[in-house]
Amino acid sequence: MASGMSKRFGHNKLTADFNGKTLIENAISESRFVNFKDRIVVTRHNDVADICRHENIHFIKHDMQPLQADRSSQRIYPSVWHLQNPVP
Repeated sequence: MASGMSKRFGHNKLTADFNGKTLIENAISESRFVNFKDRIVVTRHNDVADICRHENIHFIKHDMQPLQADRSSQRIYPSVWHLQNPVP
């Protein structure tokens, strides 16, 4: 899940540099060593979606509000979801 608002971090932490690559690029690289059937990144950020396109990673780009928690459950507010599938 790569879709937070990054309020505490100050900017999109997934595009922060970590050992010469962004955090999302590092996560994608590391995920190649695990036997997943597929990898899907969920994000609200265009720059993360661009990295996924470049790396041929499936992603879902959304525009939903952050989760709102109450004592009984978490509610997800309506959103428009766009499934992007750059891999044939």
